[in-house]
Amino acid sequence: MQTLMVHMADRAWTMDALHLACAMARSTEAGITLVKMIPVQHLSWLGTEDGYRNLTQQDWDNLSSYRATAEDYGVCLSLEPFQYVTLPEAISDAAEYFDAQTVFATLPKYTIPYVRRFHMWTLQRRLARQHRRFYSLERPTGPTSLEWSPSVLIQPTAKQR
Repeated sequence: MQTLMVHMADRAWTMDALHLACAMARSTEAGITLVKMIPVQHLSWLGTEDGYRNLTQQDWDNLSSYRATAEDYGVCLSLEPFQYVTLPEAISDAAEYFDAQTVFATLPKYTIPYVRRFHMWTLQRRLARQHRRFYSLERPTGPTSLEWSPSVLIQPTAKQR
């Protein structure tokens, strides 16, 4: 079974990505792995219980609405925590770990926009080397940005043809 990975970021972005992933998963009979990236303060905390202390009550509340959304689409959703020190590398590592063929992910805003663009480029490149499709749902800049809405292209499988 194919797996689609959705990086759990801010609520609005995650809901947009989850709706698109659910539509894709329903048409391709894939499962969705919702990954909560958990930053650790020290390298020695990776893989320990101390690394999982960053889940907030808001995260748990959001998770229930994410599960309800997946149920509405009739797709299987699993939540997986993933500890990290560096987010762009962790997203590609998580995609490899969960064997996700498609990845929906974003990075936080940085003070210097070029830093974020570089990290997004690095992430896209790492995922491309792993032969994974990557959707960041980046809003284009310019005059057409008011008309933009996130979308994905779903390729028909051999079974659907």
